[in-house]
Amino acid sequence: MKRTIATMVAIAALGSALAGCDSDLEKEAKKAVANQLRDPDSAKFRNVVGGQGVNHSDTVCGEVNGKNGFGAYVGYRKFIYYPDGTLSISSGQPIQFMLEYMEECPSKFWPAVRS
Repeated sequence: MKRTIATMVAIAALGSALAGCDSDLEKEAKKAVANQLRDPDSAKFRNVVGGQGVNHSDTVCGEVNGKNGFGAYVGYRKFIYYPDGTLSISSGQPIQFMLEYMEECPSKFWPAVRS
């Protein structure tokens, strides 16, 4: 019984440690996105995932929040980062960006559109 509990605790600890690990591409994406903000150090990320988009290229998608010139957070905006350094960040909800996001960012809410 003690061995089972110790094993479960070790597995939970390892899972928690690995959950915070970002791939190199995700780290690169976060740096590129943060550098586009007025205050890069204020960047807060959520829902950051890597995957393959329609063109079968790796992408990193997620949401970022940052501070404006008055020091207030402006709200989360979606982003798409490609391995070649191309970056798209939404401003509002323009239909073209949302279509690109749906194609390039696999999600539990919609499958990536495949051709």
